[in-house]
Amino acid sequence: MDRCLVACSGGVDSMVLLDMLRHCGKSLLVLHVNYGLRGEASDQDEHLVSAYCEQHRLKLEVLRVDLYDQLKLSGGNLQQKAREVRYAFFEKHALPSDGIFLAHHLDDQIETFFLALTRGGGVRALSCMAEHRGKIFRPLLRYSKAELIRYAHENDVPWREDQSNQELSYARNKWRNVFLPEIQKVFPNLNEDILLVIKQFQLKLIYIQQKANDLAGEFNSTGKLPFEWMDTEFGEVVSELLRMSGFTHGVFAELQKLRHSDKGSYLDLIHCRYNRVFRETDHFQFMKDVGTELPIIVSEPTDHLPKEFDKKTIYLDPEKITGDLKIRIWQNGDRIKPIGVNGSKLISDILSDAKVHAFEKSSQIVLIDDTKILWCVGFCVSREALATASSQKMKVYLKI
Repeated sequence: MDRCLVACSGGVDSMVLLDMLRHCGKSLLVLHVNYGLRGEASDQDEHLVSAYCEQHRLKLEVLRVDLYDQLKLSGGNLQQKAREVRYAFFEKHALPSDGIFLAHHLDDQIETFFLALTRGGGVRALSCMAEHRGKIFRPLLRYSKAELIRYAHENDVPWREDQSNQELSYARNKWRNVFLPEIQKVFPNLNEDILLVIKQFQLKLIYIQQKANDLAGEFNSTGKLPFEWMDTEFGEVVSELLRMSGFTHGVFAELQKLRHSDKGSYLDLIHCRYNRVFRETDHFQFMKDVGTELPIIVSEPTDHLPKEFDKKTIYLDPEKITGDLKIRIWQNGDRIKPIGVNGSKLISDILSDAKVHAFEKSSQIVLIDDTKILWCVGFCVSREALATASSQKMKVYLKI
């Protein structure tokens, strides 16, 4: 690790962390975010951190942001928005070889556990915060707030108290200032017991992540998610697999609902590499977003017709084509007049008769001119512009 990036708010926990790392002789970059939420008090926090860094010749980067303005523009939760802002700030300054050091401590960990428990959190939520994950390091998780305050007093470390930590409008503050102190009077060993529980959840999470990695190769190559993967303990594994694959929170619950729907039902997805998932007989089929990339139409004049035809090439009479040839995704209500069939037939019926899976149907393409459908690609050709031995001939195929 080349540098330690230290997130420092000016509170006792982050100031103690900064002081400890300073004494380790590491190369430090101090990062402070001034959200402007507490007016002059926020500016005083910044001044404290700045003065400490100047005294000890530490490099400091400060981000000043009006969080209320951001919330007006994008909406959302104040605490969540603050978290997004600061983590983006940390990542902006972090080089690949850097570590980002956060000052979460034992009391934070216990509060996090009970918050997750009361919100119905799963294994990931109940495993709480890891001491090390990726670039993130939390070396103070073993120390209580009381121990950090004692260190600050003994080593003359300055800090400021954030009065918003006393406001009971936040659920975390209720646990911190009301519930946990009362519970700890009855159960004095509560912290030690909860840490053992958290450790078990962390071990369980490691197991789940390993299993999810085992399934990731097959899922990524086929887009298939068998129903059996969602049963028993594998439900947690699939939830982790979806998270690893970039799906938004709540998709697992939506899939459980979709599982009870009819075959061919689907769910539209956003912000991930798949845009739709279909319910099949015994699995879900995820379909990648094909975007606007469609094959290129290649047309070449020719003097003869082949003895045998294939599904990749058709032969049209250019005099029977109206306007230009174009490719598009088929639409409900599309009809074609197939060779060997009286009248017309719905494209949807052609695909159903061919037993095309629902997820494949949605990406089916057709060749059209300005007035009609000439080719349901790969399945049937219209008789309306078909070349004959005595007509002009044009060879048409598609190039991906």
